[in-house]
Amino acid sequence: MNNKLVIILAGVLIACLIGFGAMFYMMWSKINQMNQKPGNPDEAEAVAKELLESKKMGPIQSLEPFIVNLDDPKLRKYLRVTMDLELMDTKSVQLITDRLPQIKDAILSILPSKHYEEITTGEGKSALRIELIKAVNAFFDKEQVRNIYFTEFVIQ
Repeated sequence: MNNKLVIILAGVLIACLIGFGAMFYMMWSKINQMNQKPGNPDEAEAVAKELLESKKMGPIQSLEPFIVNLDDPKLRKYLRVTMDLELMDTKSVQLITDRLPQIKDAILSILPSKHYEEITTGEGKSALRIELIKAVNAFFDKEQVRNIYFTEFVIQ
C-alpha cells in the first residue's frame, strides 16, 4: 500500500510540473507577442489614427420625447423616453431627416411592445438600445446610426 501511495504522489507531481511548464510557455509566448513592435511605422500610425477616429463622437440627431403605454395590462405603466441618435457621419444627418417619420414609426412600434420588467434593468435598456439601432438602420443600405443615448427614461 505504501508503494501505491508513492506512485500516485509521483504521478500527481509529474502532472503538476507538466501543467506549470505549459502555463509558463503560454505566458512567455504572450509576453513576446506583446513586446514585438510593428515592423512598419506607418502601420502603427494608421492603427493609432483609426483608434482615435473610432472614439470621436459622430453628429447627434435629437428626437422628440416618446410617451407610450407598456405592454403590461395588469400594471398599467407608461414610458416616457427621449433619445439622441449618434450618427456615423455628417452625410447621415440628411438621410435620417428624410426618413424621420418612418424612424419614429419604427420606434413607436417597438416601445409599446415592452414589459415593465424587461426595460427596468441595465441589461434590458441595453437590449432595447440595440433593438432600436437595428430597426433604424434597417431603413438604409449602410449603417447610419452608431449609437442611441437615452437622455430621459421614465416609467410610471
